[in-house]
Amino acid sequence: MKRRAGFWTPLLYVGPAVAFLIVYQLYPAIQTIVYSFLDRRSENFIGLENYRYVFTSATMVRAFKNNLLWVMFFTAGTVGFGLLLAILVDRVKYESLAKSVIFMPMAVSFVGAGVVWKFMYNY
Repeated sequence: MKRRAGFWTPLLYVGPAVAFLIVYQLYPAIQTIVYSFLDRRSENFIGLENYRYVFTSATMVRAFKNNLLWVMFFTAGTVGFGLLLAILVDRVKYESLAKSVIFMPMAVSFVGAGVVWKFMYNY
């Protein structure tokens, strides 16, 4: 009996999260795929016509190319700059001060946002 209870306990903890994911992630994703095969009023089935339009439209092809370039260069630049900054800060004489200077704006922005929301909720 003890072994059987050990089986249900993890499911009890994970169950609400799985239900949340199904309701708010999986169902809308499937519904979006279904809608993509319908016309703009979601009344008539048109098959792959929407996809044909998207992948043959010059504007969309240009948008896909721009998006791909943006993702590649921005991600590489951000990761590269962050890695370079981390290496430089790790090897500087006043390491603690440098790290404080880098991380202080992050902390201040969270505090500032907290103060703003406090005023908004008290209004």
